[in-house]
Amino acid sequence: MSFASGGGKMAGRKDRASRARARIGRAVGTLAFLIAGTAIAGAQTFEAAGAIFFATASRQTSAIPLDLSTIIGSSAGIVSGSISSTGASGVGTVITSQAPIATGTMTPVTGFGTTIATAPTLIVAKPGSGSPQSPPAGWSLYSGYSTSYSIPYANTPVFGGPQAQLMVNVTVGGQTTQVQVDTGSQGIVIPQYLFGNQTFTGKQGTIVYSSSGNNATGIWTTMTVSFPGAKDQNGNPTTASASVPVFIEQSANNGTKDCTVAGTGCYFMMGIGYGRPDNGWTGYQPSLNTNPLLHLTGMDEGTVRSGYIVTATGIQAGLTAANAGQGYALIQLQPSTGQASANWTTPPGTLIVTPNGGSPATTALPVLVDTGISYLWGNLGTASTACTYHNQQFTCAPAGTAVTVYLGPGSYVGYSYVVGGSDNNSAAPPASRDSVIGALNTGISPLAQFDLMFDAVGGFAGYKATAPNTSGIYFSPYLSTAGALSVPDGFLTTLPVYVSSATTFSTTGTATLQGAVTGVSGLTVAGPGNTSFFGTVTLPSVTISGGAASFLANVTAPQFQVLSGAAAANSATLTATVSNAGTLINAGTIVGGVSNSGTVFNWQTVTGAVQSSGTFANTGTVNGTVTNSGTLTNDGTINGIVISTGTMNGNGIVTGALAVSGTVAPGHSIGTMAVNGNVELRRGSVYEAELGPAGTSDRILASGSATLDGTRIAVSPYAGYTPGLGSYQIITAGGGVSGTYSVSAPDFGALPAAYPFLAANGRITGSGLTIDMVRSTVPFAAAGITANETATGRGLDTLAQQGTLFNALLGLNAATAAGAYDQLSGEIYASTQSLLIDQSFYVRDGVLGRLRQESGAPGAAGAVQTATLVPGLPLTLWGEGYGGWGQAGGNGNSAGDSRSIGGFLMGLDLPLGTNWRAGIAGGYSQSTFSTDARGSSGTSDNYDVALYAGGALAAVGPGTLNLRAGAAYAWHDIAMSRSAAFSGFANALSAGYGADTAQVFAELGYGFTLEKTPLGRVGLEPFAGLAYVHLSTDGLTETFGAAALSVASSSFDTTLTQFGLRASAVLLPGPNLPAVDVHGLIGWQHAFGDTVPTVAASFASGSLPFTVSGAPIATDSLLLGFGLDTAIGQNARLGVAYTGQLASNVQDSAVKGTFSLRF
Repeated sequence: MSFASGGGKMAGRKDRASRARARIGRAVGTLAFLIAGTAIAGAQTFEAAGAIFFATASRQTSAIPLDLSTIIGSSAGIVSGSISSTGASGVGTVITSQAPIATGTMTPVTGFGTTIATAPTLIVAKPGSGSPQSPPAGWSLYSGYSTSYSIPYANTPVFGGPQAQLMVNVTVGGQTTQVQVDTGSQGIVIPQYLFGNQTFTGKQGTIVYSSSGNNATGIWTTMTVSFPGAKDQNGNPTTASASVPVFIEQSANNGTKDCTVAGTGCYFMMGIGYGRPDNGWTGYQPSLNTNPLLHLTGMDEGTVRSGYIVTATGIQAGLTAANAGQGYALIQLQPSTGQASANWTTPPGTLIVTPNGGSPATTALPVLVDTGISYLWGNLGTASTACTYHNQQFTCAPAGTAVTVYLGPGSYVGYSYVVGGSDNNSAAPPASRDSVIGALNTGISPLAQFDLMFDAVGGFAGYKATAPNTSGIYFSPYLSTAGALSVPDGFLTTLPVYVSSATTFSTTGTATLQGAVTGVSGLTVAGPGNTSFFGTVTLPSVTISGGAASFLANVTAPQFQVLSGAAAANSATLTATVSNAGTLINAGTIVGGVSNSGTVFNWQTVTGAVQSSGTFANTGTVNGTVTNSGTLTNDGTINGIVISTGTMNGNGIVTGALAVSGTVAPGHSIGTMAVNGNVELRRGSVYEAELGPAGTSDRILASGSATLDGTRIAVSPYAGYTPGLGSYQIITAGGGVSGTYSVSAPDFGALPAAYPFLAANGRITGSGLTIDMVRSTVPFAAAGITANETATGRGLDTLAQQGTLFNALLGLNAATAAGAYDQLSGEIYASTQSLLIDQSFYVRDGVLGRLRQESGAPGAAGAVQTATLVPGLPLTLWGEGYGGWGQAGGNGNSAGDSRSIGGFLMGLDLPLGTNWRAGIAGGYSQSTFSTDARGSSGTSDNYDVALYAGGALAAVGPGTLNLRAGAAYAWHDIAMSRSAAFSGFANALSAGYGADTAQVFAELGYGFTLEKTPLGRVGLEPFAGLAYVHLSTDGLTETFGAAALSVASSSFDTTLTQFGLRASAVLLPGPNLPAVDVHGLIGWQHAFGDTVPTVAASFASGSLPFTVSGAPIATDSLLLGFGLDTAIGQNARLGVAYTGQLASNVQDSAVKGTFSLRF
């Protein structure tokens, strides 16, 4: 089977077991399957007997998935065979199903975006196929947001001097004023005098500005803060307001400033920072709750993303895909600890100070971009000297010192400059500085070159260079991670990722990282969803602890782990020491050792030692020693030594030595394992060898020697194959085979086994180990359950051990053998005897009925005078036609049969004296019969003659004692056909032969009349009868088949007794209507003598005879009869009657028609 694409035909190979050719054609935005020119769409399915191959250049460019779950079956998965693909491309996905491959293999389904949906989803890609189309550098975290507020500055910021500051207009408590925007503090501070004599209630508190040492006291109270001049994202005026705690400043700087009086120099501040220590705060802790930019309309409800962007020209509150989704360097913040309210820590960064002519000193420390001050604060170490700057005393870097600041981990975002001179103004010693707490405060200066972003919900700080090509400005968008990072379903980022601290990445749906991942700490992918890495990954360690991770570019990590329950796929080069306890698919190259306790599918190349206690399935190449204590499936090449104490199977090649202490089972059904070296099957090893048709079997093919040390050879038939006699070479070694072994074949040689009549023996012959399948010691008769089956089995045991029948018997088990013996037994030949005995009744009853008619006995067909041939002569001619049907049940040994008969009887008789008559009769009938359970049927043409006599013996009391007797003889011409069919064998057999039946019979009855009854006159006759029947059958030989039987002649003698009562009455239907004579009988029949028929048979091809029995004659039966007749005209009568013989295992019924004409 092959697939082809409309974008360029894929010349896939045709598997030898395929029965159809399939193509994938491509139109614009569509993807179709065609098999033999017919499109397969929707939930339709197709089957292939062998592998399905996807070849190159499918050119699928749409995002429409190629969903094999509807083709292969989403619930069952791939039941057998394999999926193989190379070189596909495009951006679609292949979803194989949520179920695993039950048997067979899955080799690479390659091409960018190829999805192996095995719950969780894995993606594999052709190496070098690149990433899908991407938006500009950014991410999708804000894709669901579109609302933002633009807040203008009230001043025009001038950077580079001590007065550089950002001012905005705010309205608080009905008063509009300007406040300084301070990213280095938290909370709005408004002097009391702005509100006149207004009284406020709330909490008394103190705030401290750590960078300057300034402080204030006052009251915290909740107020509405709004921003005049605010506009929405479309540039239209809008209301931007928030209800937050506001600090009403009553005094400042330890009471030296009275803030209830204007002009005292009190502070107008709007602190919008985060991560600041309380540093002496009381009444209220630094908190994001005091920041109005994070609580504008819609933010608390979640419809507007809570966060802001501070630029050199204004503020944007509310993060959207348009303002924050692209072009930013993003730093993941950590939740602050030790504070009562939610907050985030200050992001990390780096300070590099290089004294003029000296060596650089690098310090990693938190970096704060503080718009509240105009200078950089930090610990300059030995590079600092005493100085004054704008009337404040500092320790400063001397002129010529080079300073580089990186805003965030790594060297993605930063700036550098050379320190100039300082002034000579003196000032008091500074108050507490950020250097005391180990942080670097950049001041407002970076805002001249960078936009500053803060995401209060996700905990991200961001920077975006406004002039990235400016000298001394370093900027490259990236994402820095640390700690736990959970992203929503559908997350996508094209940013490079820098792991600055141990990171646990999780998503409940799908996440895509298209940039390179680097860093100084390990990354854990926690799931439970699916994460795809399209960029290179270079980290100290990578751990997949949950969900699925797909790596489509090179990965370099000294440690790469997949934990239990997780899954990973590598499609490029993975350079690592790999430890897997979950599921790992390698569609690229692994360089380094692999330690596996889970499941590994290697579709391409592993270079390094492999130690596996789980499942390792190789369809590619392994370059290194493989040590297996789990299950190793090798359908590729292992260039190295294999040491297996577990289970090893597959059709692959080992180019080194193979040492097995566990189980080895070549192939997946019938297969060959090739070893370019020596093979050792060590003590405790098991070689599972499957046998197939035409001498095929599992085989180990070694170029070197093969040594066995007590190896157990476990022989079994290939699934679906019925074994027979033959030889199978399971080891071929160029250097010869030696050692000891035993053969274990639980499927053979014992009656409960699948194949009790076969045995497996082993032998070493130079360069090979061969298994010979021979006839076991279990006799065929042992499988018989019934007497007939056992007898037939004894006959089969004496057959020559060759031929189609013998070979077919070898493939049977105990249950199927017993059924086969039933088919072979020829049981119908015995059952036909009882049938002919039963049907002798029709002639016997016909002549006795004629005698009863003549005597007018009750139960006869009326009591009319019969016609004479010539008036005045005593001869009488009579006749009747009859038809019957019935069935005989089996007895647990023989099967039941169904039968029918139709015929006629005519007779001629004359009187003997006054009260007696005698005559002769003859007739013809045909019997049909079948034993469906034995596939047998036949017909018999019957020719009958009879002599009979009867009359009144004497009058006794009110009635007459009547005697009737006769003798009959019948010739039978029998044609028989039967089918002897069972698994692996079928014969249609036939035979023709003769038989004859002789019988004598008599009946004694006492007839009398009851004159007055509700029915008028009623005639009654109790009776007793006796019959002896002898049947002899000729011998025969069946034709046309290996199962043909020769059946010896036989005889059968049965005696029958009958006791019962007959009754008759005349009914008058009405005026001008003829009278109707009604008659009936009830009785009992008992049979003794021969009641179970038997025949002696043998197989015509040559066997000892055996005896089988047929359906028995009923020992005790109920006899029933009912009839009526009436006059038609003056000289004729017409009658009909039913008779039945009913027993527990035999039921026969008959209908007779009589006609009498008086001459």
